[in-house]
Amino acid sequence: MCALLTFQDIVFICSNERTKNNDSKVFVLCILSHGDKGAVHGIDGNLVPIERLETLFDGEHCHELAGRPKLFLIQACQGGLLLVWVNVFFVCV
Repeated sequence: MCALLTFQDIVFICSNERTKNNDSKVFVLCILSHGDKGAVHGIDGNLVPIERLETLFDGEHCHELAGRPKLFLIQACQGGLLLVWVNVFFVCV
């Protein structure tokens, strides 16, 4: 799924997805967003703690995925510092 999601949407979709595909050998969750230390932003600006997302899929809260590998790919800023960008020029010969 690829969408702009609010805080509640992120938690709701993750809660629903964790019980699907019980025959899967591995679970992968990808989130690309803005963030802050230890959290990602929903489109509404509310922060979703990464630890909360991980907890949704642990063996205690998600028996369907217990004992299976889980891969969390999160691309988000984790602080307020701005990165300096570099202009790249391509020369075709």
